Amino acid sequence: MEELYKQILEKKKQLEFRLTEGEILVQLIQRAKELSSESKRLFDKLDENSKKLLAQQDLVFSIEKEFSPPRLSMATGIDGSFQVVGGLGGKWYVPLSSVTIYFEDYLSKKPTIKYFATIETIEAIDESQAKKYASYLMLGLETDEIDKFVSKTPESSYIFLDGPIVDPPVMSENPYLDPSHYTEVRVDAIKNGIIHGHILVGCMKRIRDRQFVYYLEKIFDTNLSIFHNDLYLVGSLFKQYRTQNNFYGPLYTEPFVQDKINTDDMYRKYYQKGIHIYSFFYQKDAFSSILRVDIAQLDNKINKREFTDLLNALTFWILPGHGLPLPALLAHEKCTIKEGCAQVLYDEILTKESTENPLFKLWIR
Repeated sequence: MEELYKQILEKKKQLEFRLTEGEILVQLIQRAKELSSESKRLFDKLDENSKKLLAQQDLVFSIEKEFSPPRLSMATGIDGSFQVVGGLGGKWYVPLSSVTIYFEDYLSKKPTIKYFATIETIEAIDESQAKKYASYLMLGLETDEIDKFVSKTPESSYIFLDGPIVDPPVMSENPYLDPSHYTEVRVDAIKNGIIHGHILVGCMKRIRDRQFVYYLEKIFDTNLSIFHNDLYLVGSLFKQYRTQNNFYGPLYTEPFVQDKINTDDMYRKYYQKGIHIYSFFYQKDAFSSILRVDIAQLDNKINKREFTDLLNALTFWILPGHGLPLPALLAHEKCTIKEGCAQVLYDEILTKESTENPLFKLWIR
């Protein structure tokens, strides 16, 4: 079913391309070719700079030998999803869902899956504001699920999150999620998980930050502004390493502590609560997505043995050609609410409302 859905989307994309006016297409294609040449020149420069960096210091490391099974036999994925529909009279409907999925004894048993779904109503002046409010509702739901899991699960587990451990700041004027209370709850949930032996791991595929760029600028005392973000930098370093060593297996960088690099107030709040966030980059193979991996720890120095164990866990749980560990990947796929599903639900709400109130049909025209 998922594959059919992707095929339909691809056909829709091709159809919309063909429906574009011919003369417009000719000019757009010509401009696309020009931009493609510019991109090639940029990536050539990135290659040159990454070669220089690798020549100065070992920045990329490989897992060449057979890796050991991860120390913990249990692995968990937690993720949430939402859509926003409506808007009549400033009222919006938010279908929300979350999934917690966990494997016990590695892959010897079928995973246990716990679902939650609801529809919330919010008031917002436009769709942009409604989506912001809805995203905060989802963050709150995810954090509640983390708290429930770490509080009720005695066995230690890797907890893979589809996204960073430290969420982006919540806007102060938000009637649906108090920023200070939310941060307190999330920090306490993460700290509670660490105390109970769980290993919380954030996995980011959309890498737009520049923390690693800043980190290397300090080490080399140089300007690396040509790398627009960490993905440009790490992607170039990994590419060079694979080319120079003819290596296609797992690659990673050494972890760096966010406390000393990230000036975001959110990280400071975690640090004040005794939680240190370490980050590194990992790629299962040449065909997999690059991940920024966040680890939450109470120690101000990362334990080498525990770091090696986490690398083993990532190598074990990430399937070839994929980016996310299997528990997080399945949680993401099973919790996702498609836009069409949300629209059908909204149509059902409208149908009921128009049946009960005949004037409603006149209002929505």
